[in-house]
Amino acid sequence: MSSRYAILQAGSLSTPARSIHSNGSNPKDKLRRIAVSPGTIICQQLVQEGTYGRIYSGILHHPLGETRDVLIKTVVDGASLSQVAYLLSEGSTLCGISHPNILFPVAAVTELSGPPKVAYPLTAKGNLKLYLQSCREIGIQNSQLSTQQLVEFGLQVARGISHLHSLGVLHKDIATRNCVLDIELNVRVCDNALSRDVFPNDYHCLGDNENRPVKWMALETLEKKFFTASSDIWSLGVLLWELATLAAMPFEQRYGPAVEALRFPPTHKSDYKSSTFGQSLDLTLV
Repeated sequence: MSSRYAILQAGSLSTPARSIHSNGSNPKDKLRRIAVSPGTIICQQLVQEGTYGRIYSGILHHPLGETRDVLIKTVVDGASLSQVAYLLSEGSTLCGISHPNILFPVAAVTELSGPPKVAYPLTAKGNLKLYLQSCREIGIQNSQLSTQQLVEFGLQVARGISHLHSLGVLHKDIATRNCVLDIELNVRVCDNALSRDVFPNDYHCLGDNENRPVKWMALETLEKKFFTASSDIWSLGVLLWELATLAAMPFEQRYGPAVEALRFPPTHKSDYKSSTFGQSLDLTLV
């Protein structure tokens, strides 16, 4: 079986999945299952930062005296309650889900005495999007990346998403920015906690005060704000394009009018095709 068809098969799902957020489990309750005392997770080196979010490499201290290198997602002291809620909600998405191609949190600090912290296993090569962009800057010939390796990245993401869907979990934000790469070049899909803040150019507000990864979203999700396993697979397709272009911005030349039109979509479905909204989205398929 060719790699192309293996990716399609790994991403093909006949049973619609549901979001983990729809199962009534409180994000903070899920993180409490891996809760540790504040002094257990130690931030060391700043890796990425946004307006309120911070991502560090650091140390997790185990009760028996052992330590573990971890990636830590947290917020600044002055973060708003909604920003804290975003971190806890999105950071809990993959809690307890074990798979070779899934990065799940291993510890969390949720006490009110300070900013929350969510810790993940540290991967040597870090964020996949940043890694691909660095390879593009130095030239793929000098990066030791091959076409076969890029296809393998896509296969690994597809396996991770397929596992999530088998558990009835929707990711809803599949992109290279939400994947990491270890020393052996294995890709692991992670949650999107803080992605809106540290990758602001990848998200757009459509007039409702919520930033969305518009360029990665299926057309039916943009129109109806409804997520399914199929909309996850659409996003996986955009991720495959990211791999082929070493994390270039998708729809860079043609998506601007569509994003603007989405602020004022047609009121009646019969007006869709004749509207700027419909015509602009059609451009993305040309």
